[in-house]
Amino acid sequence: MCPWILAPPRDGVAPDRQNKVLINFHGGGFFIDNGGIGGRLETMPMAGLGGYRVVTVDYRQAPEARYPAATDDALAVYRELLKQYGAANIGVYGSSAGGMLAGQLIARLQAEGLALPS
Repeated sequence: MCPWILAPPRDGVAPDRQNKVLINFHGGGFFIDNGGIGGRLETMPMAGLGGYRVVTVDYRQAPEARYPAATDDALAVYRELLKQYGAANIGVYGSSAGGMLAGQLIARLQAEGLALPS
């Protein structure tokens, strides 16, 4: 499975969000940036301002990896989080290429008959 980083809010997870998690897919055109620096820049506002526990995914990128590598990585993280949170308590988002990857994940989940995030 690809690396991923759990970012809890500095002030703690909001009481009404204890059993929820967001998955962030960073931008970068599927070939620049990574889940470490880029992912943290996109994750911190959601964690800090929203009070959510956020996982940012360091998915595989070009030129070393090709489609559907990033979607496979997104699916692997989603499946792992399903074990603890359940689909109704998982949200997905991303910016730029990450937004596209979020859409690709939803299409993949539908094709495989898996529960969709809320």
